[in-house]
Amino acid sequence: MSLFHEACEKNQAGACNNAGLVYQNGVTGSTIEKDISKAVQLFQKACDYGHKNGCFNLSAIYLMGKDGIPKDMKRAYELSLKSCEMMHPWGCANVSRMYALGDGVEKNTQEAEKYKRLAKKYSGQVGDTRM
Repeated sequence: MSLFHEACEKNQAGACNNAGLVYQNGVTGSTIEKDISKAVQLFQKACDYGHKNGCFNLSAIYLMGKDGIPKDMKRAYELSLKSCEMMHPWGCANVSRMYALGDGVEKNTQEAEKYKRLAKKYSGQVGDTRM
């Protein structure tokens, strides 16, 4: 974790995201406890640095509400859209679902279909295993 934090402080977005993932769940049998607030801060940093997984991971927290972080569909939409714009297929899938249901945005079947197509397109990216 100290290396993740050190790299994150040096603007290494992947390290911020990875540290966020560790804090999101904690590590059983270690001194690293679950801390969703730290996870949110680290995912936000990763997202700010342009890391699509950081944006997506943060969107998922707001989409569902988790461990004291309230559900915020507007924020979930913004972050899902940002991750989709960075070619994250699950971010696009979430945007599609939000438009299809009118959840966090006004219902729009055309936009839902557009983002569904993008999700399918991006899920087929060769070598993209970092979801």
